[in-house]
Amino acid sequence: GTELELAISFTQLGCTLFGLKRYSEAYSKHRMALFSRFKYLDFSHGLVSESLNYCAESLCSLDRGCEGIPLAMHAVKIRKVVFGTSHPAYAHALSVLASCYYAAGRSCDARDFLDECIDICETAFPKNHANMIPNLMNYGKVLRSTGDFRKARDVFERAITIHQINFKEGQRAAELEKCTQEVSAINIEIAAEVKECETMEKKSSAELAIAKSPQSMDVFSKGSPIIVVTDVGRDVDDEYCLVLLSALKRMHLLNPIAVISTLAPEEKRAHLARGVLDSLGMPGVPVGVGSAGGVAEGVELEVYPADYARPCSCVIKDGVQLMVEGLRASPNKSVQLLVIAALTDVATVM
Repeated sequence: GTELELAISFTQLGCTLFGLKRYSEAYSKHRMALFSRFKYLDFSHGLVSESLNYCAESLCSLDRGCEGIPLAMHAVKIRKVVFGTSHPAYAHALSVLASCYYAAGRSCDARDFLDECIDICETAFPKNHANMIPNLMNYGKVLRSTGDFRKARDVFERAITIHQINFKEGQRAAELEKCTQEVSAINIEIAAEVKECETMEKKSSAELAIAKSPQSMDVFSKGSPIIVVTDVGRDVDDEYCLVLLSALKRMHLLNPIAVISTLAPEEKRAHLARGVLDSLGMPGVPVGVGSAGGVAEGVELEVYPADYARPCSCVIKDGVQLMVEGLRASPNKSVQLLVIAALTDVATVM
């Protein structure tokens, strides 16, 4: 009982430190609260999800969004069960997860989670409620990063309107100023008809995935580069292999530059692989859809279900091309191939 009470104090102190932008200290306190709660409470307890959320939020503010994603994923799962999918607590967990994905460079996923978050809040809160403002600001930021400038501007303008309805002049002025600055910046981008997205589209999605991957910056500093070809979802051994891969990556012994799913239904396996990697803190490792692995057209083998498996627009449709681009971006004869599935895709590359 005493240690759980102490966890409340750690949480309150962590929130105070976070508000003062002392994020490292805030993370330390929230982590202590998480350990205490995990020690005495069931892992699916609502208070555990609270600490997971606060830890993920602090990591995100420390530019460690990749580490925050697994924690935020667990918090979302817990709150989905404890509160249901129409509760603001669940919406807040989605917002934190979205922030982590945005910090990790995965705006496509951040947008999906914020879409759901905003829908829940629209129903749960009265019209133009002040609680909508932070979520709208996050949503506008993500929309802007995806190049959807006009929708982003509309979202920030709505946040400004809600602020003006709920607060007097001078109240939460920094929030209002931030929204106003965002609108001004977006207007400049629209007026200049920024072509950045069009320029990026000239490259293949596989090229972009490798180029944006943090692993491609300095191949050997993070371990020996490796490409994994897997039929994950058929037997658990493939998923165990990815767990081991994450441990070796943290030890800087292996540097995964791509994971390719093969064996029909290969796209479902890719979605599962993407979720596995995200839950293991590897959101920056590109995932590609390989071939049917020699299975006859129309035949789909079993893929076991998982809460973390979900469609994602960042999954590369051409897994073979992703392998090619990964090899091109690495020094000659430096990349190892780990094939724990059919050799069809490797044969195609060769």
